[in-house]
Amino acid sequence: MPPGFRSHSNISLHYITYESPGSTQTYKLPLVHVRLNNKSNIIDTTALIDSGSTTNFLPIEFAEILELDMSGRRAEPIGAGGKFESIVSKLDKCELVKRKNQVFDEYTNMQIEVPTKPRTLPYMVLGRDSIFRHFTIRFEENNEKVMLRRVN
Repeated sequence: MPPGFRSHSNISLHYITYESPGSTQTYKLPLVHVRLNNKSNIIDTTALIDSGSTTNFLPIEFAEILELDMSGRRAEPIGAGGKFESIVSKLDKCELVKRKNQVFDEYTNMQIEVPTKPRTLPYMVLGRDSIFRHFTIRFEENNEKVMLRRVN
């Protein structure tokens, strides 16, 4: 385990308010704070915990800032908005953060798909091939909470 990394077996997260760009609508979503590292570039942002996604997605705007390798194979995943083109890449590290600097899980050399069209995604998406492999996840929609219990 890396220095400063603490393993937590149970984590409770509150939904985070998301405001739709160009709209007055706000949504409470199961978002988690993440710190993305690639090379020497770091982004602190949020990611959607998405039980309907089979993989992880990262907006192309973030991929450009992080200087991800975009020479990978092309894919055509189907999302809520229909089919879109993406590029398969790797992210050096993704840390899940409970509070400002309390890392409760991390993934290294994480495979992600990056949509080729800008503004396809407003945030990172954590799908079944990452967070769902490490935690049993319970969504409490009425309480606006996500409960994570470590499985390995």
